[in-house]
Amino acid sequence: MAEYDEIKFERKIDTDPYFEVVYYYLEEDEYYTLYRKIDTEDAKIVAAKIVKNDLFTYYTDINTPANGMTSISEAELGNIKIIEIKLSIDQSGAESPRTMELKTSVALRNKI
Repeated sequence: MAEYDEIKFERKIDTDPYFEVVYYYLEEDEYYTLYRKIDTEDAKIVAAKIVKNDLFTYYTDINTPANGMTSISEAELGNIKIIEIKLSIDQSGAESPRTMELKTSVALRNKI
């Protein structure tokens, strides 16, 4: 699953031979909180006081980064080459001139 505010994928993250389901998602209260859940473990907070819910952008072509999508159909999931992650955080919990935007991207090594 790949949406603007959540992503779920399978990944081998430990030494056993099995893949785990990794799930990142936002929950809204006064502001947004980013959680990570692996298989049946309890969810853990990754970041809090996020003021925008446009967390993930997906790119299917590394040569046209302006064509990012915030939602990918199930048929297109295998075409994702880059995932951009953007956090807009403000200590007050609301957008203001002090809001910090932190952004990075991940290129999927088996897709490039």
